[in-house]
Amino acid sequence: LYLAPDPADPFIRLTQCIARRFPEHPPYEGLHDTICPHLTIARGSEALDAIETVLAHRLHHHGSPDLLCSSLALIDSRSGRWKPSARWTFDALGTGRIH
Repeated sequence: LYLAPDPADPFIRLTQCIARRFPEHPPYEGLHDTICPHLTIARGSEALDAIETVLAHRLHHHGSPDLLCSSLALIDSRSGRWKPSARWTFDALGTGRIH
C-alpha cells in the first residue's frame, strides 16, 4: 500500500540521478525497468485491508496530504542495520547539496 507523488517526474529524475551516481545500487535492485516513486504505507501485513480502509477514509475526508520534499537520505544495510550513508538537502531552486 503506497501513496504516489503528483507530479512524479521530479522524483523519477532524482532517482535517475542517484542511479547514475551509485550505479552499483540500481533502483529496486535492478528488478524493475520502470521507476515508480512512492511512499510506502504498509507492506506484507496481515492487516493490509484494514489499513487501506482507514487510509481511504482519511484521504476521502481530509484530502491528499500536501507535502514538500526538502531532503533525501540514502540508506544501506552494510552494517547489518539500515542506516543513512549519505544525505542531501534541497534549496528552494531544487538544487541539492550532499552531506
